[in-house]
Order: sequence, then C-alpha cells, then structure tokens
Amino acid sequence: MGEESIKIKIMEDNNRQKYYDMIRSYGNQLSNKSSELIEKMKKDQEEEDKRIQYYYDQKNKLEFEREEKEKLRKQKNKSELKKYLDLQIEEKKKEKEFLKLLDYEQARIWAIDCKKFNEDEKTKEKILKEMNKKNNENLLKQIQKRKDMDKNNKMNDAEYAMNRKILEEAKESLVKEK
Repeated sequence: MGEESIKIKIMEDNNRQKYYDMIRSYGNQLSNKSSELIEKMKKDQEEEDKRIQYYYDQKNKLEFEREEKEKLRKQKNKSELKKYLDLQIEEKKKEKEFLKLLDYEQARIWAIDCKKFNEDEKTKEKILKEMNKKNNENLLKQIQKRKDMDKNNKMNDAEYAMNRKILEEAKESLVKEK
C-alpha cells in the first residue's frame, strides 16, 4: 500500500498540478484576453483622445481663424473709417479755403465798388461845381446886363419928375392886382 498510496499521491499531485496548470492556462488565456481587451481599450482610448484632440485643434484653429478674420475686419473698418474721416477733413479744408477765397474775392469786389462809388461821387461833385460855376457866371452876366440896361434905361431926375404921376398910378395898379 505504501507504493500505491505514493502512486496515488503522485497521481493526485499530478492531477492537482494539471488542475493548477489548467487554471494557470485559463488564467493566462483570460489574462491574455484581458490584456488584449485592455490593449484594445487603450488603443480605442488613444484614438478617442486623438479624435478629441483633433476636434479641439480644429475648434481652436477655427476660433483662431475667426478671431483673425474679426481682427482683419476691424482693421479694415478702422482703415475705411480713417479714410472717410481724412476725406471729411480734406473736404473741410477745401471748403474753408474756398470760403477764404470767396471772402477775398468779395473784399476785392467791394473795394472796386467803393472806388467806383467814390469816383462817381467826385465826378458828380465836379459836374455840380461846374454847373454852379456856370450858373453863377450866367447870373453875374445877367446882373451885369441888368445894371447896364438900368444905366441906359434909367431916368434922370428931370425925366422922373415928368413921369412921376404915371409911375405912381402904375405902382398903385400893381398893388391892387396883388
């Protein structure tokens, strides 16, 4: 029995060994499957991470492009606004220069008008003085003629005495008529 019990023990040990080997083999298979599963999950996770990273990269890229476009648009608007304001400033300068020239031209025209008016006034005064001088000369001539006529037509004392009565009657008729 001793041999048989050793044989049985050896057989039991072998069976036990086979059992553990089988467990180890199943464990290794499971372990391999788990490690494959873990590897697959890692690969899937890495792919998912890559996709997420690609998504964020694309999102950041689009955001950056959008920001750049917005900056360009703002710069363009700023540039256009500057051009518009510069144009307005230029127009204001031109308008101011035009108004200045207009004022100078108006002043020149007024100076010409003033000069012409003064010349016309001098001419009028000269004409009036000449007319007054002629009238004065004519009046003096008339007065002189009258004096000359009065001297020739004047009655002397003897003639006056003879015509006194007629002169007084003429004077009375003149007074009555008035």
